[in-house]
Amino acid sequence: MKKSDKRSSQAQKRSHTSPLSPKIEATRQKIISAGRQVFSQYPFQAASLRLIGQAGGFRHSHIRYHFKTKANLFEAICQQIYSEYLAALIPIIQEEEYPSLRDGLIRGIELLIDFGFSRPDAFHLMMLNIGQPEQLEELVSGIDYLRKFQSDILKTFSSNTPLRAPGRLASMWVFALTMAVVNYFGAPAYYMNSLNITSQKKYREYLKKAEKKKQVASGG
Repeated sequence: MKKSDKRSSQAQKRSHTSPLSPKIEATRQKIISAGRQVFSQYPFQAASLRLIGQAGGFRHSHIRYHFKTKANLFEAICQQIYSEYLAALIPIIQEEEYPSLRDGLIRGIELLIDFGFSRPDAFHLMMLNIGQPEQLEELVSGIDYLRKFQSDILKTFSSNTPLRAPGRLASMWVFALTMAVVNYFGAPAYYMNSLNITSQKKYREYLKKAEKKKQVASGG
């Protein structure tokens, strides 16, 4: 068996071993953190393991000891982002009851915008990679977390608000709003320049006002 195949086999076995030792988990998180940094700056195809190793200060060959493929690492990063966003948004959404789905979504978008300013790398990563059709098979497991996030947000709103729209329509609505926010944060310099906005504070205020107007215009 080749060394690379052996490392991949070991990584696959570890992915099904639970729990990981603190040392292995710490190394794994260090790799994920470096990967997150690189994937938010480069699309999947250009984000090499060597670049990730340089960003994290470790030999890139160590990555395959913990992740079978680059796609596996990308999936782990997307899972982390998904978990962070749900942990931040869901408890706040569940604490309140909204008179309509529109009111709930306005609140959700406001939270998403605030959270986006604290973790812009997540939106940069999505913006760079969701439009990579030539890499779709490798990316699909990671990108599925974006779809899962949208689905979970819709379910949470639906349980806390009267859902007046058909499920399919409401799902399309949440998808459109989420992708709008991905665009706003995925390419902030472009939008700030286009809108002649010079500060992040003003940009944040503009995004919230724009989303509220969009909700009102749609009729809730």
